[in-house]
Amino acid sequence: MIFHRSLSSISNKIDIIVLLSVTLFLQVSSSEETHSCGDRSDNLWSETDHCDMERGRVAMVLGASGETGSQVVRTLVQREEFVKVILVNRRQLQFPDERQYNEKIVQHIVDFDNLSSVHSEVFRGVDTAFCCLGTTRRIAGAEGFVKVDHDYVLAAATLLKEAGCPEFHLLTSTGAKASSWLLYPSTKGKVEEAVKMLAFNKLSIYRPGLLLCARNKTRFFGNLLSFRTSMISEIFSEEIFQTISWAVDRAGWWSVTTVAVARVMVDNSMTRQSSGAEILEQTDIVTRSSER
Repeated sequence: MIFHRSLSSISNKIDIIVLLSVTLFLQVSSSEETHSCGDRSDNLWSETDHCDMERGRVAMVLGASGETGSQVVRTLVQREEFVKVILVNRRQLQFPDERQYNEKIVQHIVDFDNLSSVHSEVFRGVDTAFCCLGTTRRIAGAEGFVKVDHDYVLAAATLLKEAGCPEFHLLTSTGAKASSWLLYPSTKGKVEEAVKMLAFNKLSIYRPGLLLCARNKTRFFGNLLSFRTSMISEIFSEEIFQTISWAVDRAGWWSVTTVAVARVMVDNSMTRQSSGAEILEQTDIVTRSSER
């Protein structure tokens, strides 16, 4: 009888130990699940190990030396959600000697012709990438234009995807079409299709019309402006359309400022769209910009 009671007591203690162990295990599992990034269906950052939103987001800007790219950098620096802004450049860029710029900006000087073999580590740990790379046929020639606007863009996007970056924002141009017989819209369309094939969790493509730079507003008849609508630029003077657009196109039918484009890109990066690609045309960009 005493032996039976002893066995019963031991059995009860074992049950209690097992119960406590299971309870502890469930608490730990629940805690780990709460602090994880979630699954792909409801979280854009599920593929990365740098998705702790409490610490802030890390952005990368390609083409920061350009008019739109520089405005994207400026906008990111002003946003509290982003704690680091990585710039991938050919040369060191100068920024205001201000606390926000000094604390957030990290610059990497790279050889775009050898990104994958030399600079792949630069693309790790990025939450959101903004690509504003671009040149013109007039500056770089046909071959150079394709290299920058297609090859460099695709190489960078591929490295970001391989490094686990879930989100890519690509600036192209109105009229982008892979099957176009014109070099400019054809190249833009082809790079759009190539980046789509990489299957980022979130891919946003922006197709603005004529890009108006703030610095040119004060020099109304001054220097050339970054101009992205090839069919017009091949035929007419860019200065003429600069002047006409600043004076006439108040509604944004064919033009939009680089400041507005940059703000729309950054604002859009803060929304969580469903998986896949979205394209924002000129009218979409102007509409979203006016909603701010």
